[in-house]
Amino acid sequence: MNELIAWMNEYENFYTKKDLMERWKISSKAATNILKADLFKPSFHYKVGAVSTWVVPYKTIKTMETNLKIQVKEDLKMPVSLNKAIEWIGPGNAALLFNGMLVNRIKYCNPSGSIQEITLAKEDIFFYGKEQILHNSKKKGYISFRDIEFLLGVKRSDICYWVKTKNLEK
Repeated sequence: MNELIAWMNEYENFYTKKDLMERWKISSKAATNILKADLFKPSFHYKVGAVSTWVVPYKTIKTMETNLKIQVKEDLKMPVSLNKAIEWIGPGNAALLFNGMLVNRIKYCNPSGSIQEITLAKEDIFFYGKEQILHNSKKKGYISFRDIEFLLGVKRSDICYWVKTKNLEK
């Protein structure tokens, strides 16, 4: 019975994916990627038909925000806003940014303490992102167009043109 009461207390006040999107001003894809990466423990999701609902306790979100507030770095070269960084690396890799910040591989500045106002070091994003994307691609056995765009810094249409004209062989 005590376990049930403890569980109810833990999940009585919670954020949903939509709440997280509004709180941090991030896209639906980015929020889904962050939630699926298990950065928030304890959390869970359930499906009713085609609708998936995420349940993340307030305490878990507050802990993440506190951790990102504590590790403030000031000396950023080429700072990029969190939203621009997510747009650049791709919303499917948004969790890489948070993981990189938490393990001190991506420098960031968070003077206001608000997640949506974080700025990150562009160089760190690229090198950590490249390392993680290549590692994940080797495990999966393929690499997405979106990831190739990030790694090469080119548009999808350029990649398609290279493939059609066989310019990749040179």
